[in-house]
Amino acid sequence: MKKHRVILEIGTEGGVFEVCESFNGQGGFFYRVEEMKYPNIDVLKKEQQKTVTNTLEETLDALQKKYSAIWDFHPVFCHPEYSAVIITYLKQHIKHKASPQFSLEKWAEVLGLNRETLLKKIAPNNLGLTKKEKDVLIGMIRSATHKVSKLIEQGKIVTGQQFEHILEEKTIKHDIFLMVEKFTISSGRGILGDPDVEIFMSWGKYKFVSTFSLLEPSYKHENKTPFAQRFVVEEVTEGYGL
Repeated sequence: MKKHRVILEIGTEGGVFEVCESFNGQGGFFYRVEEMKYPNIDVLKKEQQKTVTNTLEETLDALQKKYSAIWDFHPVFCHPEYSAVIITYLKQHIKHKASPQFSLEKWAEVLGLNRETLLKKIAPNNLGLTKKEKDVLIGMIRSATHKVSKLIEQGKIVTGQQFEHILEEKTIKHDIFLMVEKFTISSGRGILGDPDVEIFMSWGKYKFVSTFSLLEPSYKHENKTPFAQRFVVEEVTEGYGL
């Protein structure tokens, strides 16, 4: 019979965190850390001998107290039986301490959920935004759009998922996760006055569109590389452009 089973595994560049359920004696839970930078087997054994607690929550509390950024690391495995508990901790984390390194996609994959479902569980948008809060959010969208425009100017390929990652760097500390519904690049339309790039995104009941045009410099300039201008970010009505 196994002495324990792993119920959560999180990886980092320096090692692996494992939260386990013990089958010895009265049972319980514990966590262990295997730090690859310490090859000495005695050190690893010491790291593995953690205090066994009565509940999973007690073990997770101890783990995140010692490693405050634990949820921002790379999730590898989560036992389905305990996924609800882990989701509760993720919800608390993004509300108070999450960093741009937090990966919604990776956690969704490990938990067996799609991104949108996990998003609704850990960052529900049930409250309305004030005008000031909405203006701040629009400003963050505009900043992310400018960053994307520079990549496109350089001839780099940008996807909706990449834009979401750039947005998360700016919005995650505000407990906001915008989802890109449609990301369209229509080469050559800017000269006709239409935006070359249209990005539709949503957060709960709120929907926004961000657009800009790519125009070539005038004939007097030797460098004919298109540059971005005419940036517009605005809230849109339900279903517009989606």
